[in-house]
Amino acid sequence: MAYLRTLPFVQGDRIGMIGFCFGGNVTWNVAIKEPSLRAAAPFYGIPDYRDEIGNIRAAILAVYAALDQRVDATIPMVEEQLAANRRVFKINVYPDANHGFFNDTRPATYNEAAATAAWRDTLAWFALYLRGTALPATGDAADSAGAGGIAEVADEAGGIEPGGEAADFAVPPVPDQPDGSAPATADP
Repeated sequence: MAYLRTLPFVQGDRIGMIGFCFGGNVTWNVAIKEPSLRAAAPFYGIPDYRDEIGNIRAAILAVYAALDQRVDATIPMVEEQLAANRRVFKINVYPDANHGFFNDTRPATYNEAAATAAWRDTLAWFALYLRGTALPATGDAADSAGAGGIAEVADEAGGIEPGGEAADFAVPPVPDQPDGSAPATADP
């Protein structure tokens, strides 16, 4: 996080994180341990530091797959701790989706409808909590406007309505690397 804040194209008080599967676990763990993280979207991840979930200061969009019984078993614990500590969060459970539903390289688990809805929801979440003014720069949910730190849980049909700034959300261009070389790119 300290390194990110040194980069000229990074707004240091508006850093968010997204991760999938193991990366979802890592996203939970960073949200727990890094108080300056402002928003996070762990996709079907399980936090390792379960007794410290109340330390989270970032706005959390927790993304789950309805058919993923192993990971979904952690939802009640996550919800209970986030709500008890008055954190800003939303739990989205996507119907007819299994673990890894966002991974379009795995036809057995990829679910285009769920992946599209989850991506739109994530962009809207980040637009609200990274571009908007829903959270103070500290990420302190107790002082947030609007939700007042109270948990918001999606029904099984799930999802927040994308709109507003979500359509305007764009990732800033990656500058040249510190050694002066252009950033690596992958051919489509």
